[in-house]
Amino acid sequence: MKVLLNDLLKKAKDYLKLLKIYADNIWLFFRQEYKEIFLFTLFCAALSFAVSELLGFILPKLFCSTTGIYYLNQSNMLEAAKNPISFILVLIYVIAATHLSLFEISGLLHAFSMAQIGRDSNLTSMMKAGLRTLKKTLNPKNWGVILFLFVLLPITGVLTMSSTGLKMRIPYFILQGIEANPIWNRMYTIAMMILLVIELFYLFSINLYVLRDISFTKACRESRRLGKKHYGTTILTLVAVTLVLNFVINSISSIIPMNINELISLFRRNVSITSRSNALGVYVFVLRSIIKSLVAPAVNNAALTVLFFAYLEEQNKLGSLAPSTFVNEKPDPEFRRRLGYICAAFIAGFLVFSAVHYHYLVEPVDTPLVCAHRGDNFNAPENTLESVELALAEQLDWVEVDVFEALDGTIVCSHDESLLRVTGHDVKVTEQTFEELQQYPMLDSLPGNYENVTVPKLEDVMKAVKKAGATLQIELKTNGHDRNLEEEVLRLINELDMRDQVIVISLKSNTIKAMKALDPDIRTAVCAFVAWEEFKKVPYTDYLSINDSEITPELVHKLHKAGMKVLCWTVDSEDVVQYLVSCDVDVIGTNDPLTILNACENADKKGGLARVFHLVMNRVADMQR
Repeated sequence: MKVLLNDLLKKAKDYLKLLKIYADNIWLFFRQEYKEIFLFTLFCAALSFAVSELLGFILPKLFCSTTGIYYLNQSNMLEAAKNPISFILVLIYVIAATHLSLFEISGLLHAFSMAQIGRDSNLTSMMKAGLRTLKKTLNPKNWGVILFLFVLLPITGVLTMSSTGLKMRIPYFILQGIEANPIWNRMYTIAMMILLVIELFYLFSINLYVLRDISFTKACRESRRLGKKHYGTTILTLVAVTLVLNFVINSISSIIPMNINELISLFRRNVSITSRSNALGVYVFVLRSIIKSLVAPAVNNAALTVLFFAYLEEQNKLGSLAPSTFVNEKPDPEFRRRLGYICAAFIAGFLVFSAVHYHYLVEPVDTPLVCAHRGDNFNAPENTLESVELALAEQLDWVEVDVFEALDGTIVCSHDESLLRVTGHDVKVTEQTFEELQQYPMLDSLPGNYENVTVPKLEDVMKAVKKAGATLQIELKTNGHDRNLEEEVLRLINELDMRDQVIVISLKSNTIKAMKALDPDIRTAVCAFVAWEEFKKVPYTDYLSINDSEITPELVHKLHKAGMKVLCWTVDSEDVVQYLVSCDVDVIGTNDPLTILNACENADKKGGLARVFHLVMNRVADMQR
């Protein structure tokens, strides 16, 4: 045992010595090339932002005008996926994003490779290195790099190599759907582990592709051979680099806002501790995100370059690198001057465009209403009369419940067709009468100290909401076996005289269309994962209910002009409340209504620079994601 322990200690000491050598080399790279690296990274970040904004403005309009699809939800996701226009537009975005990433990575790898042999690089050389790689990628043999940069790295999210890569990830509404389904969640975890192993095998494929005259396929094969005996060292090194990087970034991004916040407080009066702490949290998060977007790609590329050259040297393969790797172009003052003019023109054009396009941001906003999603299910079992009554007692203006049609035609409140998740019994709501459903009480593990709580009738929930004078969102859950769901819900609304207190919503467009066919004046809202400004052209809905991660100020403004309210779901974090308030949404759905209600009341409602600041900072920090 003692021998084993001594052996482990010796290996740990050897690795720490090796790690120190790697750290010294990484630091040497930045000390030697920090100006060029900073300028190049900043240029790539600005270019990525400009291109993504341009494509985000153009592509959705093209999609809507050519397909007639103005939003995505359960009803039309498959239709949109099958449409060839979707494929073309997605391909345009993928190609643009991949090439922006590849351009930045290639420039950084060139600079760090030059530093590895003790030579200086410059902005001209870095840009030309990026352009050489883009030219190389035109060959169909190298299109595998698109999958690597657009699929593998963004999905795993453990190695950011470019500013564009920070923005490429699985849409949040898809992740929400995966997390909500235990089977999908398990499959996603397994798939993620497999992808991480694949990423480790082919970690140096980008280095080989950029720095050698070989195809990407061959670069992948070479990557496996190059790192074969070093998987442990590679993992430990990258983990150590990530930990140190996060520690430094978090330290800097905490210290600066803390001091600024203290200075500001000297000149302001009657500022509560809560307001100051909330503001400080936002500033820390924003600054951390900005620093990370500018520093993390460069540090990760530097770390990979150090490992790459160490493994090459060990295998006597340094001579296999392309001669262009170490070509240092002469600094071109004229090139820099032209680039400066282009950047200045872009900034001026962007400011003019923003002033015209976002003129409405000068207006203050109202405090959004808060909707208790499935009642106050943070403190009581979801979709029960108890959770609804608790939300109403907390003086919430809106409550939401999900409904199915039971076997005897009774409309009952339940989010899932099966009661397994909330009662432990795998029985389907649509295959039981209401009386039979009363045999299955809610699990004791659900929130609140409640006993013998069962699935309620929608009618009882509506009576409670009517008495409180609140508004009820009724989400219709159809499964193809219901017979009179829309008719029965409409009958209850009219019978209880609640037309002004109810909004019928659904993720299935045909369900909303059926409600409008029965009564054109009933208030409805289509639930959407993603929607675009042209959504106002959808005739069968009065409001838009959309996933909060896809809310934009432009979308809200244009829908308000069309006389439509915007409801968003499901917000359980205070981080995004200020952004949603600044977007001027009308209703925020949440599982934690009291927390979000407090955040809405404390949010800044001013227009002008304050509103612009909150929106820009959220966009820069990418808080929604």
